[in-house]
Amino acid sequence: FAFVLLGLLSACITVADYGPAWEQAKLDPALTGTWQKIVDRGAPPDDQKLIILEQDGAHDVVPYQDGAVAEDFTSVYPVKSLTIGTYTFLASRNRGLGGEMVRYRLQGSQLEFLVLQPTAARAWLASEDKNNSLNLTDYTAQITRMDSAAQATLTGLPDNDSLWKVTARYRKIKQP
Repeated sequence: FAFVLLGLLSACITVADYGPAWEQAKLDPALTGTWQKIVDRGAPPDDQKLIILEQDGAHDVVPYQDGAVAEDFTSVYPVKSLTIGTYTFLASRNRGLGGEMVRYRLQGSQLEFLVLQPTAARAWLASEDKNNSLNLTDYTAQITRMDSAAQATLTGLPDNDSLWKVTARYRKIKQP
């Protein structure tokens, strides 16, 4: 995405065409509000915030750094939640039929973003002799069309740290 999750851009899943899956995507009201980045112990302070707004049945995500809209911000509206198996993704459809998606977990007032590790995913899929609907390079994961085969590939990936890396954590500091 082109918001504060810019660091995730290189690791998010690019989707050329969501197909009918986009119709399954919905607004997740629990995301609406202001989120403060959580920094690891010993890391320098970071005044990074995400403001997630509801707009016409979707989310608009606006990044703030040090109290101002991030300099390189480009809206990726519309953004919706897309559940595929047990995983939930924040999905943008800002490029015609496609866009990007990044997995998230919401636990109480904490929001985590997880990115797929393409090299590890490719190795796991090969070792399991799985039909792979993901185009995986060393640094990217791409889906041509989010059909049932692509969804099965995603849901078949185990939920572990070698395949899904937590890259950012936020805590909700303000309700809508």
